[in-house]
Amino acid sequence: IENAEESIDISMYNTNRFRLVNALSEAHNRGVVVRMVADNGTANTALSNPSPDFTVIKGNSDGLMHNKFLVIDRGSVNDSWVLMGSMNFTENNIGTDYNNMIAIQDQSLARAYTIEFEEMWGSDGEAPGIFNVKFGADKEDNTPHLFNVNGMTVESYFSPSDNTTSAIANSIDQADSELYFAILTFTNNTLGTSVLDAHNSGVEVRGIIDNITDTGTEYDYLLSNGVAVSPDNTSLQTHHKYCVIDANSPNMDPVVITGSHNWSGSAETRNDENTLIFHDSSIANIFLQEFEARWCESQGGSPCVTSVEEIINNEVEFVLSPNPVNSILNFELDLGSKTDVSVELYTMDGRLSFAQLMRDQNELMNSSIDVSILDKGTYVLLLRFDDKVVTEKFIKL
Repeated sequence: IENAEESIDISMYNTNRFRLVNALSEAHNRGVVVRMVADNGTANTALSNPSPDFTVIKGNSDGLMHNKFLVIDRGSVNDSWVLMGSMNFTENNIGTDYNNMIAIQDQSLARAYTIEFEEMWGSDGEAPGIFNVKFGADKEDNTPHLFNVNGMTVESYFSPSDNTTSAIANSIDQADSELYFAILTFTNNTLGTSVLDAHNSGVEVRGIIDNITDTGTEYDYLLSNGVAVSPDNTSLQTHHKYCVIDANSPNMDPVVITGSHNWSGSAETRNDENTLIFHDSSIANIFLQEFEARWCESQGGSPCVTSVEEIINNEVEFVLSPNPVNSILNFELDLGSKTDVSVELYTMDGRLSFAQLMRDQNELMNSSIDVSILDKGTYVLLLRFDDKVVTEKFIKL
């Protein structure tokens, strides 16, 4: 906000963080055009007593104006930014609850978000077009959905006009090996069916659902059908709305889905929401690490970082090559019989960098993983199978 030079458009469901509102007012007072859309049924305590120096309009009378995004300097090729994710401008969402926000420097994406913003704002000018504002189902599917951001494919969808649920379901249906998600609310039957179908097809599925007592929750349905879903089991709120697909399989199109869109009927049909789908192994790896930490907590783990001394407990020798390695790390192991193998990769301070379940491995296991995205340094490769654990160190060049 402080670095903005020309414009800031902000669409935020709930705002009680006065420091951020003051920063927006200061930007307005130094000549930056600041436009804000908020929800009309939420407290938004930082937007009153006193009112900010910039203009704020509020909607959606039929649902929630549930977005959490900013577009900064939309007219600049090199300094236009979109900030989006699950995080509201509130003390709890920023300070204690589990949330995510991604910042993307890309003018094409910023322009798409501006089109969405100006539908709600009712004009393309500094002043809102009060008689032209559109929220919820009144909006149109009028933005591009496919972007190339510095070589990375990014999909963009706004609700309820863009069939976001179909886009999420399509990504889930493409899962090859792993599907992990952390969601505040999960009541959408279509997405519940997609998750169960992935599980039944052999994909490793794990999910954290915060509001497991919601009317129509998919939690009971998935749990009763053998899917590894869990409440977060903490006193905090898992406010995320993300899904990580094939993060451990760089050659299988690793995907991250995130944004403001809960997996619910309201998000699909009434609420103003935004969702991005990133096809990128590095982003998928970051979200994988976040998920594993939250999953560890949900299962009662504390602390959720494993010491290297704890995991080095070899019972069976195995061979790594090459070591040191640049990209593809090969490993051979005599399993004794055909079985599933959990492959895990840790940094020397015990942080999980990679995890993958390799199903139905032959007695003489000969496999490999792509470690090209890892930073240089020393790592520990750990394999779990049956009741055995084996480990070996390697150096990433």
